[in-house]
Amino acid sequence: MSEAWTLDARGPVPVGPERYPSPRRLRRTLAFVIDAGLHLGAAVLADSVGGAVLPPEDSMVALAVAVGTWMLLSFVHRTVVQSIYHVTLGKWLLGLCVIRPADGRWPTFGALVRCWVLGFAAFLFQDTPTEGKDGFPLVVRRRDVHQ
Repeated sequence: MSEAWTLDARGPVPVGPERYPSPRRLRRTLAFVIDAGLHLGAAVLADSVGGAVLPPEDSMVALAVAVGTWMLLSFVHRTVVQSIYHVTLGKWLLGLCVIRPADGRWPTFGALVRCWVLGFAAFLFQDTPTEGKDGFPLVVRRRDVHQ
């Protein structure tokens, strides 16, 4: 499938299919599944521990702790970890990383926080953010990045 990107010549090398030709759709999907499984697994563990520790009438508290755990782990994993290492666990396992679409450099912590908030809002409203558009980072093969 051909991807048409708007090239931005302000950076040292324009970002587009010529620069990052490797297919990534399946890898990106699998990386998302791995990361989502990690976040969901932590939430289920928190719910199980909360259900075992709290009395049965406090089941809503255990659920709130599970949702809070999911959100906190997702935030830390997708902002703090990605700002330091440029990958999440799923992306690392599959040889991917994130870059800024405008110039091919690493995204800043602030940009990743903005993307996490917008992505969370999109999740709540059942919308799909577009990778590489509206400031969202572009996921590319790590071996294709030459910083």
